[in-house]
Amino acid sequence: MALTGAQRGSAAGTDPRIAGLQSAVRRLCADLDRYPAPLADREIAERELGALDALAAAGTLEPGALRESLLLIVAAVGSVSALARGVAALREALEMFGVSRAAQLPYGFAQRRESPSPAWPPPGLH
Repeated sequence: MALTGAQRGSAAGTDPRIAGLQSAVRRLCADLDRYPAPLADREIAERELGALDALAAAGTLEPGALRESLLLIVAAVGSVSALARGVAALREALEMFGVSRAAQLPYGFAQRRESPSPAWPPPGLH
């Protein structure tokens, strides 16, 4: 019986989530290398991709650190449509480690709560 890539990783004692993360990191690195236009924060994206690769190789994958790296990468390259698939693959790989799309925002930012719109015009401005 042939094993899938994930099953081979499990059979060899490797977590398939780590293999998926490493694959996503390699893909986004390759996409970034092929993207010719200058990016103001390319170095930040490359640094964080390197950090994610090192964390995966060491097996020290704490969701908070993963989330922070993802946020920095998305901030650096998230608006570049040519890199969108690589960023999405990375996000999906990180979700396997508990990094959710509905994660808490960093640095104490509060999520926007929907509240009823105030009446317009305000009373007294007729």
